[in-house]
Amino acid sequence: MFLEECQHNEQLIPLFIIIGKSVNNIRKSNLMSTTLSLLSEHIKHHRFSEIITECEKALKALRLGSNEHAIISSFLAEALVNSGRNQEAITPLLPYKQSGFAVNIHPIVLVRIYLVLASAYRYTSNLPEAISFARQALQLLQKTLSEKINAGVIQAELWSLLPSNKKLLGSCYHFLGACYRDIGEFKLALDFSLKAVDERKVLNEKNALAASYSALACVLSSLGQYRKTETILVKARMILDGELDDFLLRGKIETNLGALYAYYGEWEISAETITKAISFYSKTGNLYWLSFAQSIFAFVLMQLGEYERASQVALKSLSVATTHNYVIVGSNALMALSELKALQGNFCEAESLVTQSIALFNQGKDEAWKNQTLLTKGRIFLIAGNLEQAELTFRDCLNNAAKNEIQPDILAALLFLAEINCERDEFAEAQRQ
Repeated sequence: MFLEECQHNEQLIPLFIIIGKSVNNIRKSNLMSTTLSLLSEHIKHHRFSEIITECEKALKALRLGSNEHAIISSFLAEALVNSGRNQEAITPLLPYKQSGFAVNIHPIVLVRIYLVLASAYRYTSNLPEAISFARQALQLLQKTLSEKINAGVIQAELWSLLPSNKKLLGSCYHFLGACYRDIGEFKLALDFSLKAVDERKVLNEKNALAASYSALACVLSSLGQYRKTETILVKARMILDGELDDFLLRGKIETNLGALYAYYGEWEISAETITKAISFYSKTGNLYWLSFAQSIFAFVLMQLGEYERASQVALKSLSVATTHNYVIVGSNALMALSELKALQGNFCEAESLVTQSIALFNQGKDEAWKNQTLLTKGRIFLIAGNLEQAELTFRDCLNNAAKNEIQPDILAALLFLAEINCERDEFAEAQRQ
């Protein structure tokens, strides 16, 4: 009898273990479901800080499989980028740059990871890495589509959070268009940006389509097609009517419109539009875009004669850019300050500031901004009456703009060269230019 009881008890032990494991699995499943439900809701409403919190909790508290860990990490990194924490965004995804890690990850998950890395590297001004990852994403996605690879072992609830293959294709084109614009390859940028718009039109995804219209507008602006640029930006703004909580995207559209109105010389409308952008960015907590908009706002305030306010806004932008290593933002803020100092007659300080701006630009390697730094430097020499240095600087700008076929900057450089000839009483030469 005792022996039989012992044997019976021995059979109970593994049964308790099985029950315990089942309970743990149920708890894990429930926790995962709760996490995914919260993530889905936060993603839908663009709540970046909440996404970061949920992802960090999940990565610490849950025992995740390799694909689960990769997906949650990608959402964490993307939310960090959308919060302006661009350098931090790279850290969660660093392991997936290694082939040993990547081999166990589903191709579609890797595509998403590569796109987030492309975005993070773009905003940290590492454009070669950004383009490399965007290209890897496109190549891997095209291979996956041709081989018709399905979700496999990835949990259905988690898989449902990922964009569809068609959405990812639009994202690949979108990022490549943006990156090629940054390095001055405008024909490639236009090609990829148009492809992104076409893909996203088919899907009828309002936010993604508006984002691609905004990116396309930036390319067209660089090519000097301002009226088309305005039409497309207004269309993007109209698409987002009713999308009240995508403050980041709405801010970008208003920033681009504000910059365009500044090109037109419509300073009051520009100031009003960029003020809207700043208001939107303030609601996102994204310091990158907030400080970027402020750096443009400083230029506009200068033209309105509000020098003191322009200085305060530019200094605030520069402080944030310096703290967070926002290279292009810092370069832009320094440009604003340098032109302001020149207008106030402080030419030595103005030249020092624009030299710092150019040094930052060279670190960022962003061709879209190079001519702006040269134009600012030339204007400073022109205001100071140093016509020889002004001419050399504007000719540098003209040559660089001609090489990259940037019509607005070609025209701007020619106009300033004509102004120099007028100052020298060389009116025939000025008219020729």
